Amino acid sequence: MIIYNETSSNFLNHIYENKIGYVLKENVFKKMNKVVSPSELNSWERSLPQMAKVLRDAPNQAFREILRKKLIGASGHMEVRDLFKGSAAYVEAPENYFDVLICDEAIV
Repeated sequence: MIIYNETSSNFLNHIYENKIGYVLKENVFKKMNKVVSPSELNSWERSLPQMAKVLRDAPNQAFREILRKKLIGASGHMEVRDLFKGSAAYVEAPENYFDVLICDEAIV
């Protein structure tokens, strides 16, 4: 289930305005009828600004490539490299197989 489907500019605005936690919390409640724990909310509010920094630092590059470069760095670890695939690689995945799947706006 997709709980957040926004353009990168809207995502950045939610980060800058310190609204990302609220927006995600509300979306989880509306779409899943679940209440987000304070620790989960805190995790989102601390980690998602780092993703926003990646977007801000390289706005003209493919989002998947930016994340791959930031996570792999110079090491080229296969485990990290295999985390990033085109959207077609996930079509056959069983429902609810992934806890989190991040898609850039071009493939949503």
